[in-house]
Amino acid sequence: MLLAADGQLSRHGFRTMLAVRLFPGVPFAAANYCAAVSRMGWLPFLLATGIGSVPNTAAYVIAGSSASSPTSPAFLIAMGFIALSGLGAAVVAWRKRHRLRGQTGK
Repeated sequence: MLLAADGQLSRHGFRTMLAVRLFPGVPFAAANYCAAVSRMGWLPFLLATGIGSVPNTAAYVIAGSSASSPTSPAFLIAMGFIALSGLGAAVVAWRKRHRLRGQTGK
């Protein structure tokens, strides 16, 4: 698994780390570990983490601050963003898994 992560992060470090940071549910510690043991540069890691962490962090802050009125537009938009980014992560993971299964003939 680490060899695959190294290959992905070495070739597409910024793009991969940006996707990992944008998709909710991916533990930061696991992504950080994979990036640390890969040949990914620190600048793409830093930029992708900075850019990719802002949208979900903002959505969680907005959802939390407006949770007392769950029918407010701010809460609904924030929760919609969180749900859509989670769904997007699931679709990307499913497509990647489907594509890998097709290559191995399983």
